[in-house]
Amino acid sequence: MEIYELNAAGTEVTRTSPLLQRHDQRVCGNRIDGTLRQDLGSHRSDWSFGLDVSFNRQTTYPSYNDDFKSVVDPDRFVTEYFYDIEGIPSRYDPKNRHRVDTVAAYLENRTELTPTIKLITALRHERVKLHYTSWDDADAVDERDISRTYHPTTGRIGATWDISPQVMVYAQYATAADPASGNPGQRLFLHALRQYQADHGPAAGDRQQGGLPGRTGQCHGGTLRHRTQEHRHQRPAETA
Repeated sequence: MEIYELNAAGTEVTRTSPLLQRHDQRVCGNRIDGTLRQDLGSHRSDWSFGLDVSFNRQTTYPSYNDDFKSVVDPDRFVTEYFYDIEGIPSRYDPKNRHRVDTVAAYLENRTELTPTIKLITALRHERVKLHYTSWDDADAVDERDISRTYHPTTGRIGATWDISPQVMVYAQYATAADPASGNPGQRLFLHALRQYQADHGPAAGDRQQGGLPGRTGQCHGGTLRHRTQEHRHQRPAETA
């Protein structure tokens, strides 16, 4: 990959910042879950519960040359072989590795308050360990092997209302926690999210509603009508 810039006259293209990148990612895990159907007085109440375990490993192999610059004619150009550019090796050298180990237990309940209104609540507690290893000389020595562990508890509360056999509306408040990604300066942070959501869609019988995707469940329904979401950093439970 390179950056190209065409001059105002359209006669020259400047090539800069060649980058060779490779991502090697492996994810393994499993989920054990169960359901329980019962009545709370005269109200039907369904429970779901389970345990999530996942191990995520990602190694990146970037090679780049920030000092490289080449100017070519856009109509009649000749360029070197990409691997002949200084700083771009023909092999992949690992520069850093991210590990995310997660163990989580969750519990969710849906109770029918009336034949058309259902209350949905959920809790999820996690142990999230983030580990970063670097072989890049650009990183400071004390930043080449660091880890942090978090113990977030998240959840949601919401309700659905079947206005008619064809139309359902719902609203919810949910929280979630996800590892930061993309910004190396935040590689060991855990984002805490809060979400307020309201929506409508076709009625779907016993389908459960609500939740942030991934961490606290899946959102279903029609087109999103209103949602606000806030982000903040969680504090690590421990640093090693």
